[in-house]
Amino acid sequence: MAAHDLSAVRDFFIEFDNVQLDTWNLKLQPDAGRVATLRQEMKLDGYVEGKAGDMVKVLARPGRPDNAWFEQHSARSVGNRTIHAVQPVTVGGKAMALVYTNSFERNELGMNERYGVADVGGKLQVVFRESHSTEHGWRHAGGQKVGSVKSAGATEKLEAPTHAGTRALYDAL
Repeated sequence: MAAHDLSAVRDFFIEFDNVQLDTWNLKLQPDAGRVATLRQEMKLDGYVEGKAGDMVKVLARPGRPDNAWFEQHSARSVGNRTIHAVQPVTVGGKAMALVYTNSFERNELGMNERYGVADVGGKLQVVFRESHSTEHGWRHAGGQKVGSVKSAGATEKLEAPTHAGTRALYDAL
């Protein structure tokens, strides 16, 4: 699958994002067993190079959560990301795409995350993430450094962020 097929990248990312939300929501169900939550969490690993926990927020559920834990985490504002833009790039000469999104856990920063998506062994996977919030900087699923990112074509702009600072970044793409 080609990482510069922006439509395929967008579809892949939507599927990945839905699995992350399903994983979060399952962990908030009091009757969900440990095995079921672990199986659901392992589904995320198929979408990333390496371990999903190294790349994305996965709600850590204690062995025996009490009502206070469920109330605390149910109150957190999470949801599917908005894909603002998809940009074909090369990183160290390898074809990839950057997916510009807001955060899974809602905040006021708007378009503050970028995900690098590449063809890994014949399928698309998230290979790195950059966040401009509390987890500032690049996170590579395999622990490697992210090389120089170079544009490899026109960016597909989808939905402009409303946040002024990230709107300027969006407009500059």
